[in-house]
Amino acid sequence: MKIFAIIYFNLLKLRYNFEISWLDLIKKDKKYLIFPNHQALVDPQIVVSLLFSKIKVSPVISETFYNIPVLKSFFKMIKAVSMWDIQKWTSSEKDILKAFEDIKNSLQKWNNLLLYPSGQLYSQWFEVIKWKKSWYFAVKNMPKDCEIILIKTTWLWWSMFSKAYIWETPNLFKAIFKSIFYIIFNLIFFIPKKKKKIE
Repeated sequence: MKIFAIIYFNLLKLRYNFEISWLDLIKKDKKYLIFPNHQALVDPQIVVSLLFSKIKVSPVISETFYNIPVLKSFFKMIKAVSMWDIQKWTSSEKDILKAFEDIKNSLQKWNNLLLYPSGQLYSQWFEVIKWKKSWYFAVKNMPKDCEIILIKTTWLWWSMFSKAYIWETPNLFKAIFKSIFYIIFNLIFFIPKKKKKIE
């Protein structure tokens, strides 16, 4: 999985120019609860592939993406946790409690857990975190020796993976294929790279 993560991150580097200075601070012998911001559908790909080059990470993923047949086997392999889609508000109390229990179990098994506090993409150029309890529950139930990492990715709001242009969650696969087209069209080497900062 580490090799796959490194390869995938290097593929992302064909499109983006990343500024990262903190990766060496991540230690294999420690356990982490990781809270990133969520500007676009591409930032989980960036953050997870980046972290997997150092440590194993179990991301908490919306059921909308978790249940995609092509991706579900991969998510199970990395021990991802399925979370109800808060934008639909269709989950039962039983489903919500199960998601919280899965988060608790994942932390107790000493998995490095990655959870987006907002639970959704930016709907404007800044992030809003309110009426969200999953991050509070995760902190409350994390092991005593677990450390918290806050990750901020900037300059992704105007990405084709964000809501900036259509004001709704874009189609993940359409955005991926569109990115691949741009890379090939620019003969790989001539595509303008967008600078992204990960703090």
